[in-house]
Amino acid sequence: MLVIENNIRYDVNSITKTATVIGFEKETTEIYIPDKVQNCIVTMIGHHAFANNKELKHIEIADSVTKIRHDAFFRCEKLYSVKITKSSNPTSGLWVGANAFFRCENLLHFIVVRDIPLVCCENAFKGCIRLYNIQCVLETLHSGAFENCFKINNLVFGDNAVWRTTTFKGCPDLKNLRFLGEIDKNLSKT
Repeated sequence: MLVIENNIRYDVNSITKTATVIGFEKETTEIYIPDKVQNCIVTMIGHHAFANNKELKHIEIADSVTKIRHDAFFRCEKLYSVKITKSSNPTSGLWVGANAFFRCENLLHFIVVRDIPLVCCENAFKGCIRLYNIQCVLETLHSGAFENCFKINNLVFGDNAVWRTTTFKGCPDLKNLRFLGEIDKNLSKT
């Protein structure tokens, strides 16, 4: 069932009591995605939901969201800040799909308030050339997840973190790495 609240379109499933963000009514500079819509937990941001939005600058997402699907924020050129906020329905992890934030060239901050593991698919943040502030626990990072993110310099990796050799290709400022688990387990670059 289609529901529109605060300029956001949701696909609400009354059987599973879940909701997916599927788009927006009109372009705006700030968006807040709550943890619930019509008593259904918001668990996903659908593919292309905000793609090519020319006005979006800041978005807050409740941590009930478990998936940000592919191309969800593809080429949101003015987007500079994404914050995953605490909610009453927290998730145990966040999956960021392929190209989810691809070429969001003004993105500076990606902040997850809780220490939940982050999984990034292929090219999830590729080409976010100004991204430098990533505050989250990284777990699984696929090819090109942060490729050409020139400004990244600090990252925190979870207990079982794995990444590919091209995950950080073109990230010359990446110097400060912190590992929450045993270092020998986390150095695997599969």
